[in-house]
Amino acid sequence: MAVKSSKKVIHISIDKEVLDSINLVIKTLRNRGIKITKSSMFTALFTNWIKETFEELEEIRKGEEKKNA
Repeated sequence: MAVKSSKKVIHISIDKEVLDSINLVIKTLRNRGIKITKSSMFTALFTNWIKETFEELEEIRKGEEKKNA
């Protein structure tokens, strides 16, 4: 996955297989009556990825602080 930003827009480049999987998930959710757009799916995935990455970095930082203490 590649991420590039320009002002307030983030451009994400992903493999076709990943996009196909996301489209399948969206189709499945819609068939179950859940209203979702591709945009909201990407926003949710990207937001979750940022949150998880931040939490991992915090754990690493805490571990480094304990080592240096």
